[in-house]
Amino acid sequence: MFGAALRARPGRRNSIQLISKCGIAPASVLSPQHRVLHLDGSREHIVASAERSLRALCTDHLDVFLLHRPDVLMQCEEVAEAFTQLSEQGKVRSFGVSNFSSSQFAVLQAALPFPLVTNQIELSVLKTDALGNGVLDDIRLRGIVAMAWSPLGGGRLFTDPANEQLINVMASVAHRYGATITAVAIAWILRLPAKITPVLGTIDPERLTQAARGCFLDLDRQDWYEIFAAAGNSFA
Repeated sequence: MFGAALRARPGRRNSIQLISKCGIAPASVLSPQHRVLHLDGSREHIVASAERSLRALCTDHLDVFLLHRPDVLMQCEEVAEAFTQLSEQGKVRSFGVSNFSSSQFAVLQAALPFPLVTNQIELSVLKTDALGNGVLDDIRLRGIVAMAWSPLGGGRLFTDPANEQLINVMASVAHRYGATITAVAIAWILRLPAKITPVLGTIDPERLTQAARGCFLDLDRQDWYEIFAAAGNSFA
């Protein structure tokens, strides 16, 4: 559907960045060759996935292409061959990974002739592991951009009764800023001292509008920590 929209309005292509992924091989009627769900970091899978994305999106290149989860059987040299081929053919401008630990990132980076530009990680007020496990620190040291997936907790922030106290605190903060809880959730992520791009899964235009407003909120340090504590984190 997105590819059809771009085909109808080709002039929009240069005003956006198209990012796609590869690495997860699902077992489905669309992939009868896959007996089970598995990870695939092979050269063949990477190249075929990129070309499939190009066809689906009706474009001649991807701005960024990610290797979606670390394949335990991954041969880094094989990944490097695939990435280099796609780069030299002009089909992909830059490459990154998703859900890689700092050491996994380093091992793959060592095999590549060019720098990876992002590590897409799960990060939200409900998921703060990256703040203490070294992943976000590594991203900062490398000077790259972190992509934060599920920045609203996959909707759990609003639907899980266990988050009632957190929601109440965020609602209070949102009221002080004349904003919504969604905007505050995004602003909370962007307040971190790293280059972070939140990645939303919603297709609700109003939710997207609220999230975008979070880019213009500069949360006070105490407000940030009040939310952090309400989410069940201890830092004393």
